[in-house]
Amino acid sequence: MAGPSKSPILNGCSDGGRQGLKAAQMFPKDFDGIIAGSAFPNNTGNETWAFTDLINSVNAGLVGAPRTAALTIAQNGATAACDALDSVTDGLIRDPRVCHFDPHTLVCKKTGQTACLTEAQADAIKANYRTLRDPVTGKYVMSGMMRGSEFNQATFNFTAPPFNLFAINAYKLAYNNPNWDPATFNLHRDLPVLETALGSNNALDTDLRPFKNAGGKLIQWHGWTMALRLLDLLLSFMGKRSKELAGAGIMMRGWTTYRASIACS
Repeated sequence: MAGPSKSPILNGCSDGGRQGLKAAQMFPKDFDGIIAGSAFPNNTGNETWAFTDLINSVNAGLVGAPRTAALTIAQNGATAACDALDSVTDGLIRDPRVCHFDPHTLVCKKTGQTACLTEAQADAIKANYRTLRDPVTGKYVMSGMMRGSEFNQATFNFTAPPFNLFAINAYKLAYNNPNWDPATFNLHRDLPVLETALGSNNALDTDLRPFKNAGGKLIQWHGWTMALRLLDLLLSFMGKRSKELAGAGIMMRGWTTYRASIACS
């Protein structure tokens, strides 16, 4: 009977997935294998996206029970619109990147209508699909939410203030001020402060040659609809890493792999 592995393996999910990527980048000889599940390499971007999601949602009245109802309607609408794009009707969107559902198709048409959205709610939901950029420079901050992930317990189903404390507290920490007022948030001004204070938490270095050369093996996986850890960023990150390594004469096949699943917990 085979005994336990004698090779050091790191298996992490969510923040543990980010730590796995960070380990491969900073300490390439520490682990023979790393499983980085549902990682969010751009931690400061994630926190900022969550903050803008919060602002968009609260301004549109997506709070408490109305929030739960509206986002359930939106997610059901997205699924109904894009479920059959893969020619299989199974209640799942196989690839949300090819889904172009517009929540404005669900806006109420007359007074008293139920199971529909207000114009403001549809605006907020659609805004959360968009790539977040610095409003002054246009610099990329974070990819938008995938269609089909509108109702997500981690980011959306807050029933009372203060909602997403993770994002708010990140900025309070960056300013070293527990009394920092979220109402003063300005992305162009405040994001650089967050990146200076907490940017070392990001795991965005795509040069994994030292890890590969040390014999390391890397597995990454992610759920299509995990709203806290946006998959489009991971796919872009993987593409950049693949191009950089190929430019150095290193192919990813055989030592690193990536899988996207429909959902995970």
